[in-house]
Amino acid sequence: MTETASPPGTSEADRRRAAALERYAILGSPAEPAFDRLCQAAAKLLRTPSAVVVFADGAGGWYKSCCGFRQPQTGGGTTLFEATIDQDGVLLLEDAASDSRFRNDGWVRGAPGVRFFAGAPLRTPEGVNVGTLAVFDSQPRAPSEMDCEALLTLAAVVMDEAELRAGAGHRESGRAETSSAQEERLASLGTLAAGVAHEINNPLTYVLANVGFVADRLDRMGRSLPSGVTLKWADELGELGAALAEAHEGALRVRRIVRDLRILSQNDEEKSVAVDLHRALESAITVALNEIGPRARLVRQFGPVPPVDANEARLAQLFLNLLVNAAQAIRSGAPAASGSNGNEIRVSTETDAAGRAVVRVQDTGSGIAGDAIGRVFDPFFTTKPLGGGLGLGLFVCHGIVKALGGDIGVDSAPGQGTTFRVTLPASEHAAAEPCADDGTSEHTPTPGDGPSRPVSPTK
Repeated sequence: MTETASPPGTSEADRRRAAALERYAILGSPAEPAFDRLCQAAAKLLRTPSAVVVFADGAGGWYKSCCGFRQPQTGGGTTLFEATIDQDGVLLLEDAASDSRFRNDGWVRGAPGVRFFAGAPLRTPEGVNVGTLAVFDSQPRAPSEMDCEALLTLAAVVMDEAELRAGAGHRESGRAETSSAQEERLASLGTLAAGVAHEINNPLTYVLANVGFVADRLDRMGRSLPSGVTLKWADELGELGAALAEAHEGALRVRRIVRDLRILSQNDEEKSVAVDLHRALESAITVALNEIGPRARLVRQFGPVPPVDANEARLAQLFLNLLVNAAQAIRSGAPAASGSNGNEIRVSTETDAAGRAVVRVQDTGSGIAGDAIGRVFDPFFTTKPLGGGLGLGLFVCHGIVKALGGDIGVDSAPGQGTTFRVTLPASEHAAAEPCADDGTSEHTPTPGDGPSRPVSPTK
């Protein structure tokens, strides 16, 4: 491994200072209100007209904040700051013009005409001095011991702010990397799902065709049996027909699952068409049933809604995230039986007064505390235990809905469940037909269950 050589004459202290400042990423950064407020506080506490926060790496200074005078951020330095950085405590000069070390300094002989000067070093937790918090005046004066203590305290606060700033930068960088990795994993899963769906779909076509062929032949044989055939043979043919009917229904269920996997794995986000909202919901329900099954019964309450202009894959992803979130809010256990008691996840649709499509996903889970409800759509915010998720699901939902010109809201209270409400504008395509009213149905899912169409509608 090749090491980068340090410039000739660079001391070990300068190298440590440069490394520390690189971690803070503060050289070259613009002015920030937090540092400006601390600079102003220093000037007020020590009753001086001017104050400055400057960081230096040995090659030059970076004026992070200036109070009471104008100075470019990359302006020329002064031996006053260099001397302060080398201090363990406050560098105190009642009259710099009378001090042989500084009387010829540009800031003393010329503008801003420094006479009184007090500077405290900015020290990292590792003990590396990286800059100066200084106050100065054009008139000589004698500060108190309390003034020096106040300046040291403010210098420590400046470094606390620098640490917070650096920590936030590292967290955001880490979060961005985590988010990118998550997106890559999701993209890989989408590709895998599309491949699996394709591989299943091909042999499934033969299965459905052959099952249909055999069922048709058995039906013909049953209708063409001579009158002398025993009842036993007729019963045998009937049982075979029933078995084939079940096999056909199972194959159709697999085909619906394959269709839903293909919808969810699509990556044509730019393609926006008039989408049947109920079809997108059914696709999401199919995939979410394994998560819902051990926790609650699923209730559909579908009313007429207009189609919406969207990408069907993204719309299904939106509803899948909401359904999984609802399921995970309910303690795992035996699913509730049909009736008024027990856990349920209710999915309802309607059209509001403005003609927009409204979808509600309601659960009987633990609910959301008041101090957290305002943050549920923030990225990386989660109330789940460590390892329970990255906190991106509802953030993704919010992004999808806003991109479609809609709104998403949440209503919840601890112990009273949660309802997410999605409102989407109707499609602008005149030829689109409203989604049909499917009525109300209850369904207690079992692992591996496919999409269950509504049973006899409740009037």
